[in-house]
Amino acid sequence: ESELPPLNVLDSPQSVVHVQNSRNYLTLRSLLARIRPMRNRLRTMAILSDGVGSRGLRGGRLLACILRHSLDGNSQHSALVRSIGTDCAIPWYRLLFGWMTQGVLDDVHEEFFVTENEPTEKEERKLSGYFMWHKRYTLVEGQIPLCSSGGMMEIITADLARGVLLVGKGINFIRYCLLNKDWEVFENAPTEGGMVVDSKIGANGGYNLVTLMDVGGNDDNCQCLLTLHNAVAAASARIHNHILDSLNQQHHLICHLKALKNFLLLGQGDFVTSFVESLNKEFRGRTSTAGIYTHTLSGVLEMALRTTNARFLPQYVLRNLGVRLMIDHNDPDRYWMGPPPKKNDDDDNDIIPWDDDESSIKDPWDYVCLEYNIDSPLDAVVHNSAMETYHQMFLFLFRLKRIEWTMNNSWRQSTELNHAILIENKAGGIEAPNVRAAAEKSSFLLRRIATIRQTMLHFISNLQNYLMFEVLEGGWG
Repeated sequence: ESELPPLNVLDSPQSVVHVQNSRNYLTLRSLLARIRPMRNRLRTMAILSDGVGSRGLRGGRLLACILRHSLDGNSQHSALVRSIGTDCAIPWYRLLFGWMTQGVLDDVHEEFFVTENEPTEKEERKLSGYFMWHKRYTLVEGQIPLCSSGGMMEIITADLARGVLLVGKGINFIRYCLLNKDWEVFENAPTEGGMVVDSKIGANGGYNLVTLMDVGGNDDNCQCLLTLHNAVAAASARIHNHILDSLNQQHHLICHLKALKNFLLLGQGDFVTSFVESLNKEFRGRTSTAGIYTHTLSGVLEMALRTTNARFLPQYVLRNLGVRLMIDHNDPDRYWMGPPPKKNDDDDNDIIPWDDDESSIKDPWDYVCLEYNIDSPLDAVVHNSAMETYHQMFLFLFRLKRIEWTMNNSWRQSTELNHAILIENKAGGIEAPNVRAAAEKSSFLLRRIATIRQTMLHFISNLQNYLMFEVLEGGWG
C-alpha cells in the first residue's frame, strides 16, 4: 500500500477538474501496471512453494532445485530466484562452516550431505580408529547440491563434497582417536561471523566461509566455488599432515608396518627358520592336536625371538606379536585356500574337493598362525579385512617354508643314511656280498630320491622368490 499513490476524494466539481489535470490520479489501468511486478514476484514464490511442497525437498536438494530454477531467460525472475536461493543457502553454509572448522555436525533436520552413523554397543565400548574413519560419517548422495553450470552459482561438486567429508572426518579423528582435543584446523581461530583470516585459506586469504564471500563482499560465481576449493585443499593438507605425523612419531606406524612384513610375510629369515625348527621339535611324532596349547606355542615363539635378531626390535613391536592355535571350526583362517564348499543334499552330483572331517586336518602344522595385534588409532590403516589378507598370505607362505625346510631336512637324513651304508659296506664280514648288493641298490634309490628332491626344491625356491620379490615386495612397497 505504501507504493500506491493516495486516493483523492471527489467531493466538489472543482476537485474533479483538479484531479483530471493531476498526473497522480489513480485509474484501474495504472493500478494494474503498478501491481504487475508484485504479482510476478508472488507468482514466482508460489511456483517455488508448490514445487518444494509437492516434492518434499530440503537441504541440498532444495538448494540444487532453486539453483536450476534460476536458469531462466527472464532476468527479473532469475534475479528473484537468486535472491531467494542466497537467503536459503545461509543455514546450509553455516552447517558447512561448523563441519569444516570444528567437525561439528549440528544437523537436526538432516539437511546436510554428511550424516553420522550411530555405533553399535560393541563399537561404543571401544571407539576404534577404524569406525571413526570408515563408518561413523558417510555421504548422503541425494543431499549434495549439484547443479549445472550457470544460474546463481555452482555451490559444490561431487569431488569437492568428498573432500569436505574428509576434512570434518579428519578433525574428529584427531580429537577422539589421536586425543588432541585442543587442535584447530586453522592456525588462527575464526572470529565472530565466520571470518577466517588465515593466509592458507583461499588464494588471497580473508574469506567468510559462512557466505563464501571475500572481505570485499565479492560473490562472483567462480570465486565462490574457488574459495571453497581453496579452503578444502588447505584444511585437508594441514589435517592429513598432522595425522600422518602423529601416526608415525607417536604411534610408530612405519615400524608396525615393517613388523607385519617381517613376521607375517616371512621377511625376517632367521626368525622364520628358528620358528620352524622349534615347531618341528614340538610337533615331532604327533598325529593330532592333543596336548598342544596356546601357551606351548607362545613358548616356542619366545624362544625363536630370543635366539634371533628379532630380540633387538622395540618392545612396542614385540608385545604385539603372538601365535594362535586355530582349533575353532568357525575360524575363517583355518583353511589357507578358503573353506570347503558345502554339499547340497538335493543334488548327488556335487563334487567336493576334500572332506571336512577330523581325519583330514590332524596335522598340527595346519593349526599354527602368527598374529599381530593392531590397536587404535592404527586400525584405521590396518583394519580387520587387511589383517585377514595378511593371515592368508602368511598361511600360504608358511606352508611353502615348511615344505622347503622338509626338503632340506630330508637331504640331511639321506646323507646320514648314505654314510651309514658306506661304513657298513667297508666293514665287510660274513655278510659282505649281501651288504654290498644292498648298498648298491640303496645308493641307486638315494640318487633317484636326491634328483626328485632337488627338482621339488628348485620349484619351491623359485616360487618363494617370485612371491617374495616380484609380488609382495612390489605390492607392499
